[in-house]
Amino acid sequence: MNGKIIKLRRYSQFIFFVVFFFILLRAAFSLGGGWSARFIFALNPLTSIGVSIASRTFTAILIPAIILLVLTAIFGRFFCGWICPVGSVKDILGIARKEISSKELYRPFLRFLKYLLLLILFIYALMGLQHFWVFDPLTISGRFFSLSLFPASVRGFNAAFGLLSELSNNAGFLAQIQQTVESFLQFGRQRSYAFSSLFFYIWIAVLGMVLFSRRFWCRTLCPLGALLALAGRFAPFKKWSAEICSDCQDCARECRMKAISRLGRQRKTECILCGDCLYRCRGGNTTFGFKDPASADEKTQQRSSGLNRRDFIKTTAAAGIALLSWGKIRASSNNNTAGVIRPPGAVREEVFKKKCIRCGNCMSVCKTNGLQPALHESGPDGIWTPRLEPEIGYCEYSCNECGRVCPVGAIEKLDIDTKQRRRIGTAEINRSRCQPWQEIRNCLLCMEACPVPGNALRVSVSDSGFRRPLVDEESCIGCGRCQNTCPFDAIDINPKTADRK
Repeated sequence: MNGKIIKLRRYSQFIFFVVFFFILLRAAFSLGGGWSARFIFALNPLTSIGVSIASRTFTAILIPAIILLVLTAIFGRFFCGWICPVGSVKDILGIARKEISSKELYRPFLRFLKYLLLLILFIYALMGLQHFWVFDPLTISGRFFSLSLFPASVRGFNAAFGLLSELSNNAGFLAQIQQTVESFLQFGRQRSYAFSSLFFYIWIAVLGMVLFSRRFWCRTLCPLGALLALAGRFAPFKKWSAEICSDCQDCARECRMKAISRLGRQRKTECILCGDCLYRCRGGNTTFGFKDPASADEKTQQRSSGLNRRDFIKTTAAAGIALLSWGKIRASSNNNTAGVIRPPGAVREEVFKKKCIRCGNCMSVCKTNGLQPALHESGPDGIWTPRLEPEIGYCEYSCNECGRVCPVGAIEKLDIDTKQRRRIGTAEINRSRCQPWQEIRNCLLCMEACPVPGNALRVSVSDSGFRRPLVDEESCIGCGRCQNTCPFDAIDINPKTADRK
């Protein structure tokens, strides 16, 4: 029976990982699944609660997260052992690592670091700074898949077919195959994102911690794991060990989370219900359930908290460091926020940066690749938030995908009619660079590109007969298509006129 539990957990990890992967894949290549892309991130209590605290808004996004916390309060940290995509990959790598070396560099006192990190993040959230996205495993995974792996796959796909076409005598047949795949997965949309290499290295760094110890990230640094550990501290579903335990310590040696001490006591908050202890127990003296079948003295067999009094004092004292730096971060976060073009439906800038979890959903679904992660353009607390770069791609007039996939309400879910009226800026013509205004040549490419009905660009005819573009500020919505089309770099979008609620 114990072996079946291990298999069931592995099946669960595989299924949830595949579901997570394909939800992001479908969203990235516009195959549907906008609601599911929102749901997988809204299910995360770390970011959902953190965003609500930082932005002072409590909405429906909390419902899936609260459900997960309630289940955790009953069963314990099952999410970490049975669902989390990062944990699933780490378990696979852990098997490979164990074949190479059984030595682990983990030290028990390191487990308090994740509680320290969680406390610091919540202190910042209470003060209006939302940084949960930096360490959240689901967000790290989402950024990697959407903004690094998928674009690299498209480039690799196109490069491979290009090479095969050059080497093959049947280039026409290969072209048909490529066209079929492209039409199904829209692989023809070549994408590139700023910092995509960095997102890859972060993902590798998180997974690479398995070199120190199996589940090193989960034990030591994962703030989501720390939150779930606290939620499941008194979960009635737990590990029970019989009084006749032979003290062989096999369960303590094999536990990937080091949730069992050498004395056989369980650190309840560290257990992820992986079932290894059941499988390794020689005498079958270990069970999981709501009730102790052997009526063992729970006090001698269980230690409910993975965070003891000494660790709690250390954590609380160390968290005070966050308060010392908050003033400087807060002061610098208000600088330079007016020059960033946000997606249509983006809420007010100060609220937007508190809500956005930098998951990459909106950028991956942008049809023109115009949404890119920001760096310093909106201050240090705006890093990796989405900004429109018209030089790369404009905001497609008939597209509202970014609002449909945003899991935290940083971008409103707008219907097409509302989105087409929502202004994200206003086009401005630099007459010193515009050649019609310099009376060098006639050019109305910007006017031809404008998607607004009735056109948001007008024609002014000079005395010498040159037709010059003028912006109708009442009609212009700032989509950036004119800027993207202009061959003379003579048009800029001014985001100061954007409609932000």
